[in-house]
Amino acid sequence: MKKFVIFYWLFQISFVLMTFSGCATKIPITTNIINEVGGTENTKKFQCYVSKTITLKLVAENNATTIEGGQLIRRSETSREKIVIKGNLHGLVREGLRGNNGGYELNVAFEDYAGNPTLPFGQYSNERSFDTYYKLFYNDGGNHIVRYGNDRYNVSFDNKKHNGEPYLLIKMKKSKSKSAKARKAKGLKL
Repeated sequence: MKKFVIFYWLFQISFVLMTFSGCATKIPITTNIINEVGGTENTKKFQCYVSKTITLKLVAENNATTIEGGQLIRRSETSREKIVIKGNLHGLVREGLRGNNGGYELNVAFEDYAGNPTLPFGQYSNERSFDTYYKLFYNDGGNHIVRYGNDRYNVSFDNKKHNGEPYLLIKMKKSKSKSAKARKAKGLKL
């Protein structure tokens, strides 16, 4: 019986702790959130996540032509043919930029690799508002091409899950504290 009572109270205490501890949920990054934390310089403190799997396929190799010792030298360098960035993969903002027309661009790294490759996320000018999600930006307009490190990649993603472009998420935990509206003085004794 004594073990049951101890188990019962341990269960009750753990239930109360779980109830009040609050869970973190993933929410999309918006301009409101960036402004709330004090601007893009503070977004480097975020642990970011991507909303869905992004597949990058190499478009063109990084070519360089030089003349050395009187000879024409063509060097081509290919990083990787295909890169997969899984949905919910964690990343870090490496650079946050403020655009000319009030929007922000967040360059997010999902791996530590030569050339420090990042993907750009931001708001498209036709969708810009304080509560619009930060979606994947393309370097060639609507052609679904991004620069990742030193190479250009064609972007594809599953459009069945979360319709639309991949966007950035962060974890948010709500914490509330309450204070009593009134209290009764208990008095003091010598």
